Amino acid sequence: MVLECSVILQVIDYVLDTNCSLCLLFALLRSLDSGTKFVPLNKEPNKEEALKQLKRLRHILQDFPFISDEDESVALSAILTVLVRGNFATAPAFGFNAPAAGSGKTLLANAIHIISIGSPVTPMSLGFNKEEQEKQIFAKLLEGRPIVLIDNVEHPIKSGVFCEIMTSSSGKHSGRILGISETKDVPTTVTFLVTGNNLSFQGDMTRRVLLCTINPKVESPENRTDFKIRNLPEYVLKRRAMLVRAGLTILKAYIVAGRPKQDIPRWGGFEEWSDLVRSSLVWLGCADPYLTKHKVEQEDPEKKS
Repeated sequence: MVLECSVILQVIDYVLDTNCSLCLLFALLRSLDSGTKFVPLNKEPNKEEALKQLKRLRHILQDFPFISDEDESVALSAILTVLVRGNFATAPAFGFNAPAAGSGKTLLANAIHIISIGSPVTPMSLGFNKEEQEKQIFAKLLEGRPIVLIDNVEHPIKSGVFCEIMTSSSGKHSGRILGISETKDVPTTVTFLVTGNNLSFQGDMTRRVLLCTINPKVESPENRTDFKIRNLPEYVLKRRAMLVRAGLTILKAYIVAGRPKQDIPRWGGFEEWSDLVRSSLVWLGCADPYLTKHKVEQEDPEKKS
């Protein structure tokens, strides 16, 4: 990405003037392609403007048949999270579930990745045993990827390394580099996206995941033709700067309003994330994405056995 110095200075001046974090600065810079005209956020956006920007985010989600408002809120919270993940030492994982293949789980995860990074996601599959999973995840952290998509999971996820990474208060994880007897600390400020048909989690993982379920309710969902947005990845990429601005405006408006306390349950381990991302959505009248956690816990195979 090549940007003119004047554009970069304009963004930096905006961040300094409004006391935004460096994470917001990087999110703004990532949203700009060469030749893109930077439209800075309002210094003091209000709730009305935040609601307008929320409509922009909902517009790109209109073709996904969420089974409840809470499921839509999980997708919205994932979008906001990837924009400011560096603000929090910990953040939950986001699961995207459907009853059948071809329902749009990976398409949704890819759209979220494009908003944050500006390119299609490269998914990974997850090994069956604990040792293999630890190696795979550490390799992704070592690459410095801010988003990791674990695609088409076919078995319940129960991994100690996931639990450790997502609740690491130090923001670091130590692992061994393959091929050499050397350990390295790597940042854990990563957002995990997980997709699967009839996706489920086990044990401690159920307390660390929000689950978004979509259900087209057709026999062959991959053959759907009723999409209002025909090519979602292309559509999102062309409007990426606008979508980043929409997400940051929502968060900024909530901060400007004084972070009004919401009547929602505390989520231990993810307090900072909850106090900004989750609370800002509830403040705008969205369903609480936390409510899907109960569904995750109920589908835990350990509890069913």
